Parts: sequence; C-alpha cells; structure tokens
Amino acid sequence: VLNTMIFAALIGILGPVIAAWVSAVKFKTKVSPIFLGISGYIVSELFIRSGLLQVLSDTAFFKGMREIELLYQLFLAVTIVIFEELVRWLIMRFAFNKRSSDEYACSFGISWGAVECLITLGLVYFSYYMTAKTINAGNYGILSELEFADLTEASEYIATLSALSIVLDIIKSAAGMVMQVFYTFVITRGIINNTTPFCLGLAAVVHLLYIYIPTLLILLPAGLILSTLFCSLCATLLLYYMKEAMRRAKYYKDPKNQTL
Repeated sequence: VLNTMIFAALIGILGPVIAAWVSAVKFKTKVSPIFLGISGYIVSELFIRSGLLQVLSDTAFFKGMREIELLYQLFLAVTIVIFEELVRWLIMRFAFNKRSSDEYACSFGISWGAVECLITLGLVYFSYYMTAKTINAGNYGILSELEFADLTEASEYIATLSALSIVLDIIKSAAGMVMQVFYTFVITRGIINNTTPFCLGLAAVVHLLYIYIPTLLILLPAGLILSTLFCSLCATLLLYYMKEAMRRAKYYKDPKNQTL
C-alpha cells in the first residue's frame, strides 16, 4: 500500500503540472488561462468556500446538519457548485471577454482541475505516505500529545486504505479534471452564444449531480467501485461531446463548408 500511496502522490503532483503545460502548447493559449484557472480554484475553494464553512462550523444549524449525513453532503455539494461556477463565470466573462473560445475554455478548465488534483490527490497521498512512514518508524517520543492524537486518528483512516481504493481515487481525480473542463466549456459557449443563463444553469446542475450521486452510490455494496464507474462514464461521455462539438465548430468555420 505504501508504494501505491507514493505512486498516487507522484501522479497527483506531476500529472497536473504536465497536463497544464500540454494544454498551453496544444491550444496555443499562452499562460493566462493557466494562471486564471489556478486562481479560480484557489479563490472559490480555499478562500471563499473554506472561509464560509469555517464561519458556519460553530453554528447550531451546521452542527445539526452534520448529524444527517446525506443532507450534509448535499449542502457541501451545493456550496461547491455555487462558488465554483460563479467564480468560473466571472473569470470567463470579464477576464477573457472577447478572447473566450473553446481553446481558452479547455486550457482554463484543465488548469482548474489540475490544481484541484494536486491538492486533493497529490498532497493528500503524500501526507498519508509520510504519516505511514512515521508510524512504521515508531518515532512517537518527539511528538506532542496533540500531534500524537492527530497521528492516531490519521493512522486509523490509513489502515482502511487498500491499493484498489487508491487506484480508484486516481481514476476519479482524472475524471474530475475532465469534468472541470466540461463546466468551463459549457459556460464559455454560453458567453459566446449569448445563452449564459441556460449554460450556467446546465453546468451547475451537471456539477451538482456529478458530486452528489457518488455519495449515494458509495452507500451500496461495492459502492467505491460503482461511484468510480459513474464518474468515469460521465467524464468519458462528456469528453466525447466536447471533442465532437469542437470538431463541428471548426468544420463550419471553414469557408469551404459554409452554405448560403
């Protein structure tokens, strides 16, 4: 399992960096969509949403909701959708403005998904790996009581991990990157075609379903596998849709294929 952990950490750290670089080269969008995609995730998730949850964490409403797991997960999913899609639309609408295009959307979405993957997969599994190494080394004497308590809690979770669950996490992270591209792609098409209300709503609904349905599937037997299959299927279908939409757009832009 330790080897799989460090493998996941390397994939989660190096993969996003490579993906962002390849997107800039492939779509010839320079670096602005990359930096804006990274900034969008950091602002929406690490600043706004995390700050809100921190403020709400001590309220009776929040504590009561945490006792109802499915309601709590729905609340978390709604906050992700609201803040991510609002920040995404603001950046695409005002930062790119007339430069909005399918290529910018793809590069922006890949960068957004890349930093999410880096944080939620790469850094998380690197932390798990270092924690497991500390446990195996048995160097508890240098830890404070609070650090020892945190280490004990972390070790209980790490003990539940298997090579299969880690591989499934890698697959879900890759699917998540594709989905971030899709949300950006749809919102950008809305800006270009003046159909923002519909496209923004579509991105939000798909995003909410993509986050919440796996939390329901995970409750079933073999739920981890089922949730990963669901995420993979969504990502595969929507990746095909985006490729086909971009192909058709290029086809009709060609003067030879335009009709009177």
